Amino acid sequence: MTYETSPLLCASYDKDAKEKWKPEPGIPGAGSSFAPAVEAYKSLLYCVHQDLTVDGSSTLWWSRTGDTPIDWTPDEAVLDADGRAVPCVDSPALTHANDYLYCVNHRSTANSYLWWSRYNTEGEETGWRNWQPVEDKEHSIVRSTNPAALTVYDGLVYCVHDDENGELKWITYDTHARAWGEDSPIPGGIHSDKVLAIERYKGLLYCLHDGEDDCLYWITYDSSTGEWSQDQLVVDFVDRPVQGARALAVSRANDALYCAYYKGPDAGPGTLHWLKYNSDYENPWSTEQSIPVGRAYPGLDSAPYFGLIHLVYRG
Repeated sequence: MTYETSPLLCASYDKDAKEKWKPEPGIPGAGSSFAPAVEAYKSLLYCVHQDLTVDGSSTLWWSRTGDTPIDWTPDEAVLDADGRAVPCVDSPALTHANDYLYCVNHRSTANSYLWWSRYNTEGEETGWRNWQPVEDKEHSIVRSTNPAALTVYDGLVYCVHDDENGELKWITYDTHARAWGEDSPIPGGIHSDKVLAIERYKGLLYCLHDGEDDCLYWITYDSSTGEWSQDQLVVDFVDRPVQGARALAVSRANDALYCAYYKGPDAGPGTLHWLKYNSDYENPWSTEQSIPVGRAYPGLDSAPYFGLIHLVYRG
């Protein structure tokens, strides 16, 4: 589904404030039809996202913070190592590992190939390198119907995505060997259609996704055993499921996982909500609460930065 372009607005979460969430200045000139990707990297906060050029081409754009945590640079097109604009459709994914910022995205609606690149601010590979297809260890191109999710866990970049049937798969990238591993199904034939996010937390990889019953689910992966957990329903401490999430962002901060998500029509407008997870508690999920930023549209991401959780969303 293609959405209209909406401006990228910002909010921040402060666990010690009376009003936990507050609006922040948006990214100057930035807009997107899909979710942005946000990541802290080398003392700055980066946001990459899809947008349209003046000739109507769908490409990758980016901004980063400047002198203060909420002072974003003007939005500009991402250019690869040869100075070319980077085709991008749908939502990109972003993470950082071993001195680089990694990005995975779709480039075309004509096929479901995933493409990737990495960025550095210094050294021999300053800037973005040219985008390449994500290829598994057998040199087969990795495909995904919906946007992929990225994070770093146990020394590897993890990419979780779906296949043509909507079932979840996973593949890792070794930053030292500079090679992708095996693209494998997550056991259980787990289906995801709209919502997918991954993050490491207390020695495990967490994956949150939607189910066919329109509820939010979670699974974990333990690299020490090489096993995925069974799929579980996200329920708050009084056993209520989270229903109707259409977009999701997950961040690790303050010894917990913070999940922000959009609820409403597929094309918007709707509202933003959040809950958090702390594995130290018998009932680890908190209650669902609203994020008081007014109306929003599907598409958001978050990252911890300067002691706060920073959220970028389509508003």
